[in-house]
Amino acid sequence: MPDKRLTLPTMLYSAELVELQKVAQFEATEDNGLYRVHFDTEADMEKAREALQVMREDLS
Repeated sequence: MPDKRLTLPTMLYSAELVELQKVAQFEATEDNGLYRVHFDTEADMEKAREALQVMREDLS
């Protein structure tokens, strides 16, 4: 049975994961040092998406 949880279409570094934990509830799975996050609600996924966008804009 396929996983029906919500995910972001990107893999995260551990530093990004720590920052996202401050704004949203999720579970993370590790794959070769990167993390995929799984959300139970669209609200948490949206909060994480917005925070990730801000973090990545700050780096550029």
